[in-house]
Amino acid sequence: MKSKWYCLLTFLMVSHFLYAENDTVLKLKEEVTISTKYVRIVDIIESSADESAKSPISSIHLGLAPEGTIVRVITADEVLSEIKRRDSNLKFIVIGDCVKVTSLKPISKENESDKMTKAVVAIKPIYPGRILTTADITLKNMAIESSEVDYFTDISILVGSISTANIEKGEIIRLGLLRLKPVVKNRDTVRARGKFIEANAVALQDGAIGDVIKLEYPATKVKFMGKVISSTVVSVVNEEGR
Repeated sequence: MKSKWYCLLTFLMVSHFLYAENDTVLKLKEEVTISTKYVRIVDIIESSADESAKSPISSIHLGLAPEGTIVRVITADEVLSEIKRRDSNLKFIVIGDCVKVTSLKPISKENESDKMTKAVVAIKPIYPGRILTTADITLKNMAIESSEVDYFTDISILVGSISTANIEKGEIIRLGLLRLKPVVKNRDTVRARGKFIEANAVALQDGAIGDVIKLEYPATKVKFMGKVISSTVVSVVNEEGR
């Protein structure tokens, strides 16, 4: 009969295999000092984490950073809870009990790098899979850091988009929380702006703002990739054969 120790060892080996195969591991740093207004999950995990693993959580915030000499302690349970709140399908294992967060920000009512900016926020809780309407979102003056670029100032861009995460009432709607509706449709004519040329082009794919899609100059049939800036403008990324 096999000993109980052998059975225990076998169980641990199988558990480790399943853990490695099915879960993405995030290792908490012991201490971290940040200079931004909000603490993001990517700020407090080791940089050795796979970049593809970081992508789904790149926009997840864990609340305000501490000010002055205050130390904020964030536990592994808090991290997992916030990931699950945003998307219950994400599978992560967090190694480490907690991380101590300090900030370079001085104590003040408003950080000098912040500015009051009109931003789209949620009027009520929004759940994954919801198609946004004007009843879900509104414009509101918010304190936005000068380095932040993932928020929206135009409600019309977001109406018809689909939420991919849980969004709380009053939360700023950010790029990583939605699957944006296409603003450029296949065969639409748009203005392509490059470094040395600006001309009309025909879209060969649908694209939302920020997407890189394939297009073609109708006169020369030269195909190229362009980043969607608006429903009428794309920025040339590269051209075939150049």
